[in-house]
Amino acid sequence: MRSGVTLITSAGMVRTYKRKLGTRNYKNYTEAQLKEALQKIASGLLSMRTAVSEYNILFGTLNNKFYDRHTRTAGGQPALSTAVKCAD
Repeated sequence: MRSGVTLITSAGMVRTYKRKLGTRNYKNYTEAQLKEALQKIASGLLSMRTAVSEYNILFGTLNNKFYDRHTRTAGGQPALSTAVKCAD
């Protein structure tokens, strides 16, 4: 087993790997930490630079999330929206 990876299995299901925080130099934060940092930046309690040092999130990541850049998921984009898929 790789270091920094936890294997989660269940009877009859595929394996799902969950990476431990701190094993890589990027994405070493939880979604809750990211949301909290963005809320404090939006309310004016923190500047972006102080949020970077306090929450240990990259400046580019905070900047992109704050200004809604790069919002699409990685990989190919679906041809149909989820609303159209569910209607069928």
